[in-house]
Amino acid sequence: MLCADLDDFQPGETVITPSGRLAVVKKLLAGTSKKDCFSRLTCRYLDGGPRDLVTLQPHQVRKQEVPKRDVDPRQLDLFAVKYA
Repeated sequence: MLCADLDDFQPGETVITPSGRLAVVKKLLAGTSKKDCFSRLTCRYLDGGPRDLVTLQPHQVRKQEVPKRDVDPRQLDLFAVKYA
């Protein structure tokens, strides 16, 4: 499903990025840039490390329904990275 508005997403939702990789929405960024007023999503790739992030505009990603048993619950946690 193609979504073009920031309100269509929630942190923790699974999306497909333009490269075809699955990612989890971590943050919703609205009007954070000084040079433009585009909304953005910060997403973490499911097949990458805890710092494997990408920031995209909402129209660039699609929502993906993933059965809960296929996703490690720690990957959906917004604060999974703990620093020692």
